[in-house]
Amino acid sequence: MPRIKSKKVRKITLKSVVLIALAAVLTGEVLITAQTIYSIKESTRPASLTLTRIVDANCFTCTTIGSLSDPITSNQNIKVDNLQTLEFSSLDAKALIMKYSITKIPAVIVTGEFKKDNIVSLWGSMNGRMLQDAVVLEANPPYIDATSSKEVGLVSVTYLVDPSCTVCFNISSVTALFEQQGMKVANTTTLDYSSSEGQKDIADYNVQRIPAVIYSNDVNSYPQVHQVISSLNATERNGSFAFHAINPPYLDLAQNKVVGLVSAVLLNDSACTNCYDVNQHLQILQRFGVTTVNITRYDVNSTEGQGLVTKYNIKEVPTLLISPDVKYYQSLNTVWSPVGTVESDGWYVFRNASVMGTYRNITSS
Repeated sequence: MPRIKSKKVRKITLKSVVLIALAAVLTGEVLITAQTIYSIKESTRPASLTLTRIVDANCFTCTTIGSLSDPITSNQNIKVDNLQTLEFSSLDAKALIMKYSITKIPAVIVTGEFKKDNIVSLWGSMNGRMLQDAVVLEANPPYIDATSSKEVGLVSVTYLVDPSCTVCFNISSVTALFEQQGMKVANTTTLDYSSSEGQKDIADYNVQRIPAVIYSNDVNSYPQVHQVISSLNATERNGSFAFHAINPPYLDLAQNKVVGLVSAVLLNDSACTNCYDVNQHLQILQRFGVTTVNITRYDVNSTEGQGLVTKYNIKEVPTLLISPDVKYYQSLNTVWSPVGTVESDGWYVFRNASVMGTYRNITSS
């Protein structure tokens, strides 16, 4: 009998061990599942943040505080628990400016769960400065310099122009491009280059072409614009920058004449009905920004046409001849050598008709 009892005990004990092991496994799975659910909930839970905004109510042209705070308050991954706005001149604002080394107003200080995974990329997209206990967001220009209390980023623009040159390069288009990149213009002044003020600016900034433009030193607060201006070999005087026309036509002060006014001669063969359209050359010149002020058309069999064939040893028609002022168009000159020649009198002659389409070789027919 004792042996039978012992077997029963062993069976019960083995069963208990199995049940305990199974329970342990199930408990572990439950814990893992619970932890996973918690992690998912935690990763998707909105971050709790406190925003402290510092503004200067007297700066009506400054970047709005909303441009800094709206992307935060409207973010679905963020819950703003506390939002306060401090005036730049207040003691509390001054203390925070010193603590976080803030240089531009308006600014936003973000505290709380700003390092949470589901929002941390936001600060990089907003050019935020990540600190140990906060993220600091500072305004793009125009803004108030926190040290000097002066407004920065409103650019004064002065144009030097020749009123008689109606086809000269429109230099205000450069300013328009800079404005698209965020530059703010406070005021513009247009001066006749021959006026006493215009002549003074020409001398001060060593301007060699008209039109030209002068930007006040506030342009330095726009890094991208400043980089472009520097690449244009602008002249700097006391923080202001001047540069002259980039593309012709413009008034060359050394020559005292407008350069870049181009005449084009189109030489065609009316007998070649399947030859390419010679007017395509005008479209190409336009794409290269060439200003054509005079366009002449000759048939190759005309007296004028034969004269051009003889003078420039032309072998293929249709073709194009361009006056010497086209030399001022850098973009066209970089691609000219494979398709044409520059003659001793400065005229450009197109000689690779095959790249345009069907043509006639007038030396073999």
